[in-house]
Amino acid sequence: MPITNPTKPLARQTRAQTFGPQVLFGVTVAAAFAVLAGAVTVLPGALLAPLASTVLLVMAAAAALAGWLREGEVNAARVTYWDAAGALTFVGIGAAALVDPEQLARVFDAPSHEK
Repeated sequence: MPITNPTKPLARQTRAQTFGPQVLFGVTVAAAFAVLAGAVTVLPGALLAPLASTVLLVMAAAAALAGWLREGEVNAARVTYWDAAGALTFVGIGAAALVDPEQLARVFDAPSHEK
């Protein structure tokens, strides 16, 4: 005789599906692209990759905060705010890996005023 609890599948079916994490991820990626599109005209090209990684990591922190505040039960079959935060962190660290330190140092290297 199998030992199962027939009320668990019923409870999963009656719970309303929320698309908050998916919407948060989509809005975050769109906002990051909007920030970068605006920054292309204002900032030098060497600052775009650091800006992208910073924006993505800050938004990942915001998604993690939303997941922490929600503190809902974790269901492996659904996407959570923690999943969105992890994906944004992964992409942000990938963007940070593309930063060339020498090129960034040249941007911030101020000419010396020595005589």
